[in-house]
Amino acid sequence: VLSAEHRARVAVVDPNPGKIESALAHGAEFGWVVPRSGPTSEVDRAISSWAPEGIPALIDTSGAPAAIERAVAWAGPRGRVVLFGVSSPQARISLSPTTMFSKELTLTATAGMTDESFASAVDLLRRGILNPAALTAKQVGLEEARGLLLGQLPQPEGKVLVQPGETAS
Repeated sequence: VLSAEHRARVAVVDPNPGKIESALAHGAEFGWVVPRSGPTSEVDRAISSWAPEGIPALIDTSGAPAAIERAVAWAGPRGRVVLFGVSSPQARISLSPTTMFSKELTLTATAGMTDESFASAVDLLRRGILNPAALTAKQVGLEEARGLLLGQLPQPEGKVLVQPGETAS
C-alpha cells in the first residue's frame, strides 16, 4: 500500500466485494465489483465515466483470460497492460491485433520475481513509500495451513502468513 503522498489515481476491479472494500480503505479512488464471466456493461460504463480517454496503465493480477481481455478493452491510447497474474497452462486469450495496433498498446508479461524487483521493494519499504502494516495477513500455524491448502477450512480474506511455530487460531 502506498503512503498518502505517493498515491496516484487508482481504481480496482474485482469479483470479490471484500477486496474492493479493502482497496478503497487503503486509498483506491474507485472500485467496482465485476462478474467473473458474462457481460460487464455496467462496469464498462462506470470505467468510461471515470477515465473517458481510457486507462493509461492496468495491471492484471488474476491471470484470468476474461480479465486480461477486459484490461485491453479498458486501456486508453498508448496504454500499458501488465500481466502479473498466473494463468493455467491451458488458458488462452482472444485479442484483436487491430485494437492493439490502433491504441498503440504495450502488453507486458512479468513474473515480477527478479533480484531487481526484490531490491526495488526493499528500497520502497526503507524509504517509507510502501506501508506493509496496511496489508494485514492472517497468521496460521502449519497444521492450519495444511487444512487451508486441502480445502478443509474456509478460505480467509486476504493473504495468509504461515508461521511454523504458531498454533491454530
